[in-house]
Amino acid sequence: MGSGISLPVSTLWPFYAGRKGDHIVTPSPCDTMSDEEAIALIESRASLQGLGPIGPFGRRAKVWHVAPDTVLKRLWEPVEPYMMELASSKTSIPIPKFRAIELPNKDIPGPIQPSGEPLRCRGHYFSERGAGPFQSYSAMTAWYNGRSCLTNILRNPRIQDLSMIPEPTTFFDDSMPLVFTHGDISPYNVRLGKDGTVWLLDWQAAGAYPQWFEYANMMAYDVDDPEWGWPRGFRWFIPFIAGWYRKQLSFLVKNSLGIDHYGFDGFD
Repeated sequence: MGSGISLPVSTLWPFYAGRKGDHIVTPSPCDTMSDEEAIALIESRASLQGLGPIGPFGRRAKVWHVAPDTVLKRLWEPVEPYMMELASSKTSIPIPKFRAIELPNKDIPGPIQPSGEPLRCRGHYFSERGAGPFQSYSAMTAWYNGRSCLTNILRNPRIQDLSMIPEPTTFFDDSMPLVFTHGDISPYNVRLGKDGTVWLLDWQAAGAYPQWFEYANMMAYDVDDPEWGWPRGFRWFIPFIAGWYRKQLSFLVKNSLGIDHYGFDGFD
């Protein structure tokens, strides 16, 4: 599996890709949450000491620290035993612990930084250039609802002006508070060690988002592609890890055309 550092269960450490001082760090865009910032937030605000062994398999939540030249071998094969064990408990990946982290600013979505200033949001459900920065949760909600209107326009060429846009029937769900999310729990960012340890990698999509975003981001890998998507059958275990938010995911998928489009800033 490659060399790793065994850390206390109270410590989370991200996967790194470049070297800085005594640590290996990932270069990141200036408007994303750096791995170091994610570490600092989790270590200062998360209480993971009581996590203990996970389920009947004696697992502990840890994160892999590897050298940049280490070849990361996919460890899901054979699929069935691994995914059964990984999904045996919600806390095999301690998402409830992440959600309990106290945010510096509870009303600003997106990557988190010490200054509290909003940063551009990036991830599966934003355009390639991102969205924002949003000064408030309600501003992000307005952006998504605006993208829903844009989707209607793009799919209906007969719409000639705003008055012809049909009234929306679904809306972005902002009924849940913003919480800390990893943002990219994927087949390549969750590793299962030969000793039964679960390793969670790559924190650059982390930030403050509705708690159902974790489910939606995991479902983004529910594709029929063995090199990209979850192993066959794993989708049924995602709700046990991140909760089940089909209605919220449906809104994002239904309006993906407008969400992915970045040429109409007037719908922000």
